[in-house]
Amino acid sequence: MLFRAKAEKHMNKKFKLLLSLILLTVCSACSGTESNAEIYNQKIESQKKSFQYYTPLSPNYDYSDIVKDVIFNLGIYHYKTLIDDVTYDDNLSEKYLRKYLKELDPSKIFFSKKDIDNIYHYRHKFDDYLISGNLDVLYQIYNLYQKKVAERYIKIINSDFSKVSFEKDEEILIDSERADWAIDEAALDEIWRKRIKNALLSEKLSAETGKKKSSFIDEIKKKYKNRLKRLGQSTTEDAFKVIMGVLTDLYDPHTEYFSAKDWDDFNTRMKLSFEGIGAHLLREDGYTKVVRLVVAGPADKAGDLKAGDRIVGVGQGNDGDIVDIVGWRLDKVVELIKGPKGTVVQLKIIPKDAKSEHNTKVIRITRDTVKLEEQAASSKIIKKKSGGKNYKIGVIHLPAFYRDFGGRRFGISDYRSSSRDVERELQNLKAQGVQGIIVDLRDNAGGSLAESTEISGLFIDEGPVVQVRKMREKHVLSDLEPGVVYDGPLIIMVNRLSASASEIFAGAMQDYNRGIVVGSQTFGKGTVQTVPRLGDGAMKVTESKFFRISGGSTQHKGVIPDVEMPEFLDKTEIGESALEGALPWDTITPANYHKFKPLKGYIEKLEKLHKKRVAKSPDFQYLIKTIEKLKENKNENTLSLNEKKRRAKQGELDQWRLSVENQRRLAKGEKPFKTIKEMDSYKENKSNEKRAKPQPINIEDDTILNETAEMMVDYIKLLKQK
Repeated sequence: MLFRAKAEKHMNKKFKLLLSLILLTVCSACSGTESNAEIYNQKIESQKKSFQYYTPLSPNYDYSDIVKDVIFNLGIYHYKTLIDDVTYDDNLSEKYLRKYLKELDPSKIFFSKKDIDNIYHYRHKFDDYLISGNLDVLYQIYNLYQKKVAERYIKIINSDFSKVSFEKDEEILIDSERADWAIDEAALDEIWRKRIKNALLSEKLSAETGKKKSSFIDEIKKKYKNRLKRLGQSTTEDAFKVIMGVLTDLYDPHTEYFSAKDWDDFNTRMKLSFEGIGAHLLREDGYTKVVRLVVAGPADKAGDLKAGDRIVGVGQGNDGDIVDIVGWRLDKVVELIKGPKGTVVQLKIIPKDAKSEHNTKVIRITRDTVKLEEQAASSKIIKKKSGGKNYKIGVIHLPAFYRDFGGRRFGISDYRSSSRDVERELQNLKAQGVQGIIVDLRDNAGGSLAESTEISGLFIDEGPVVQVRKMREKHVLSDLEPGVVYDGPLIIMVNRLSASASEIFAGAMQDYNRGIVVGSQTFGKGTVQTVPRLGDGAMKVTESKFFRISGGSTQHKGVIPDVEMPEFLDKTEIGESALEGALPWDTITPANYHKFKPLKGYIEKLEKLHKKRVAKSPDFQYLIKTIEKLKENKNENTLSLNEKKRRAKQGELDQWRLSVENQRRLAKGEKPFKTIKEMDSYKENKSNEKRAKPQPINIEDDTILNETAEMMVDYIKLLKQK
C-alpha cells in the first residue's frame, strides 16, 4: 500500500508537470481564432513524440532546502554581500531569468520570441521562487528547453540535405548572441537551414579531395543523433546544477555550488594518480573554453592548444572515436580528458581565430603530470652589444608561485619554494656579473600568496606588499625580512595570462617604483575563495579581495604595464573583465610605504626608444600586422555560404599570410617561400621537431623577450647618465 501511494503521488506529480509544460507551450496560441481544441491536440502529439527522446524532469524533495541553505551561506560568506547587500527583488529576478535563458540557449537557436514572451510572464517571480526554494517553474522552463532541442534534432536527423547548393549568394550571422530572438518557428527553421549549410560547406572546404557530400551529411546527422542520445540521459541533477550555477553567478563567476557527488568526485580526483593535459578550462555558452595552459604541462609542450580555443570533441587514443561534447557539463568533459599517464587524448577544437564554429581541427596530446622541476624558477643570461659595449642581462623565468607546504609544516630545512629558488637564481646571476635583471611572469597564473610576498622582499627592504579586504576588515601582508638580495635595474614582464600572485608582485614593484612593468594588461584575478561545507556537499565562495598598497584592487583591471607590448589574446575574451558578473575594480585607503625614486622620466625615454626600434624590427612588425589582421577578421560578423566566395576569401587570407611572412624573411636576409603550402609545411616540420626534442628557447624566436632585453640595455645606459 505504501509503494502504491508513493507511485500514485509520483504519477500525479509527473502529470501536473506535463500539464503545466503543455500549458506553458500553448498559451500563446489560445487567443487566436483557430480551434483551441485542434491546437491543443497538435501540441499533445508533439509532446508525445518529443517525450520519446527525453524525460520531463522534476526537482528532488531536498533541493528546496539546498537552495535556501546556499542563499543563507552566500549572505554570510560572500564578499559582495558584505560590501553592498544583495537584494532579492524584481531587478534580481529579471537578471536571474536573463542569465538562465542565456545558459540554456546562448546562441538563441532553440527558443523563439513567442517562447520567451511566455516565459517572461514570470520575470518578477524568480526572487520569490529562490528564497522559498520553489523550483517548479524553473524546471518547467528547463523541460521546455529539452523539448525544443529534441524536436530540433529530430527535424535535422529526418531532413534531406542532398540538394543543398553552395552557389546561392547568402550569408550566416557568426555571433547570433548579438541578434534578437527569432520571431517564430519558421524563423528558427531558417536559422538552422543556414547553420547546417555552413556545417556542410565547412566540412567540404576542409576535407580531402574526392570526399562525397553524402559522407558530410552522414557525419552531421551522426553528431546530432549523439546529441539527441545525450539529451535523453539528462537527469534532475543536471537541471539543478544549471539552476544553481545561475544563482551563484549572480554573485560572481568564481562562486559555485558542489553537490555531494561533485564534492566526492573532486576529492577522489585529488587522491588518485590520474593525469591530464595541463589546461584551465571554463564552460562558456555551451562550449568548453581554454582559459590558460599550465606552463610546462603536456598541452603547453605540445604547442597546438592555445588559450581561447574551444574544445568540441574528445577521443581516446590516436584514432578512437571522437565524442561530441558541446553542451556537456565541465566536470564530465574533464572526466573524458583525464586519464592514465602516457596515454593519448584527442581534442577536436575550434581555434580562437576561427571564423565559424565548424572550422575545427583535431589535435593529440599525451597525458602526463606537471613536474615541479619543470615549473621551478630558472635563469639564463642574454648578451647584448650597444654603442661598442657588451651587456649581460639576467632573465629569471618564473612559471608559478609554488611552495611545498607539507615540507615547511614538518620542518624540512630544504623544502622547495619559488622564493628560495628565485633567491638562488638571483645570487647566481649576480655572481656572473649581470648589469640588469628581467623577471618573466608571462603565463604565470599565480599560486601561493605568501610566496608573492617573500619574492617581493628579495627586491625591497621591509614593507607592505599587498592588502586583503575581508568582512570589512583590512589586513596588510608585508615583507618582514630586512635587507635586499638584488637592488639593481629591474624589469617585470607580464601578459594577459599573468594572474593573481603575479599581479601582486608586479603591482608591488610598480607601486614602489622598484621596477618597470613591460607587456600587456594582466588577467585581473583579484579575489580569494574559501570552501565551506554545505551538508554532504560544499560551496566555493569569493570571500575577500586583493588590493595594491597604492589602494587600487588588482580585480578586473589587473596591472597596467608601464610600457605596452603587442598581445595576441583578445582582452574581451580572456581575462577577469571578460567574465560576466566579475566583481568590479575599486579602491581602499593606501598602505603606509616609502617609494623609491620616480621612474616616470625613465619610462618616457624608454618608450620613445622602444617605438623607434620596433618600427625597424621585421619580427615586431610581423607580430603587429598579424594581431591587426586577427582583430579585423574578428570584427566581421557574417560569413558567406557561397562556395566560390569562401574559397576566394580563404585564398586572399593565405596570400596575405604568405606576403607578410616573406616580408619578414626578406628583411632578415632569408629566402622567401614560393607557396603557402611550402610555408605551412616548413612551420609544421619545425613544430614537430620541437615536440620530438624540446630545445631551450632561442632569444631570437622570442620577439617580446628580445625587445625587453634591448629595453634593459637602454635603461642601464640612462641610469649611468643620471
